[in-house]
Amino acid sequence: MDRQETVGFEYFKVAEKDVVGRPAIVVKMKPSSFIIAALVDPLLFTFSKDDTTLLELEGRTIVKVKKGEKFADFDGYTTYSYPPQVKP
Repeated sequence: MDRQETVGFEYFKVAEKDVVGRPAIVVKMKPSSFIIAALVDPLLFTFSKDDTTLLELEGRTIVKVKKGEKFADFDGYTTYSYPPQVKP
């Protein structure tokens, strides 16, 4: 948001795995411009195969890290948990 520009992205299925016993699909998102792709690492999203719930996210986050007097981009690994679904 702070850059106020738009960038095109491409998505690729790169793997299947289990996350806490749930079958999941890993999707890579990378900039479609090879120049930007050379400067920015791709994002990896892990979605549940059952209901497309986001389980993990690896890569650039919205969080910034203070370095000296400025804030720098932060690449991280995020896991998501959800309350159990209660069926009536």
